[in-house]
Amino acid sequence: MIVETIIILVLLLVIIGLVYQFMFDIFLVTLIGIVIFYVIFLVVEIILWRKRKNSGMKEEIKENVKEEVKTEESSKEVPKVEEKLVIQEDPDINRLKEFIKKNLDQGFKENIVRIALVKQGWAKDKVDKAFLELNN
Repeated sequence: MIVETIIILVLLLVIIGLVYQFMFDIFLVTLIGIVIFYVIFLVVEIILWRKRKNSGMKEEIKENVKEEVKTEESSKEVPKVEEKLVIQEDPDINRLKEFIKKNLDQGFKENIVRIALVKQGWAKDKVDKAFLELNN
């Protein structure tokens, strides 16, 4: 980026040098402006470079601290937590149970309700499971 800036500066000076033959005042003001701009650019680049360097050092420190914490944590005994199997109820089974209960209350026989559900496209195992849960 600095090399590109230097090339642009040199080209500007060449162009302005050509103009110098015709307008000395414009050449002098432009030359001073370019120098001031370049100095400001360099100062900003140096400041950004230092910030990047410092942030890199901070990241290294954070990584070192994380590694130390990991080694400390790994040296401690971690109590094992028993995992409990969480069984989530199938919403289809709940719908089936409601349907079955409603039809049995209306006087339909269990066998008729089973056949009707299977004909409607319900899986036989889900129908059986719903009946089993309903009877228990």
